[in-house]
Amino acid sequence: MSTAKVELRERIRAKKPPLSSAGLHSSRDEYTRTIAPARALAAEALTLERRLSAECGVPGGDCPDVANRPAPHADTARDLTHRAESQQD
Repeated sequence: MSTAKVELRERIRAKKPPLSSAGLHSSRDEYTRTIAPARALAAEALTLERRLSAECGVPGGDCPDVANRPAPHADTARDLTHRAESQQD
């Protein structure tokens, strides 16, 4: 790390007073309320992605037979234009 970055970090740290007991307790409570559940959800999402990847046999979890085909109700603009032109004739 460059000396300029180290000096800047030390100056910033020097300006902050240490946490009080109440501040530390508040910080831990906030972590428990916000960060811990988010980490659990991220871990679950990763597990599900890996399971999907293993089931599909394709790296990255993309199932070519499912994910890359259009939905049955999806109409592209070209199809709608073609239908409008054929109805005018």
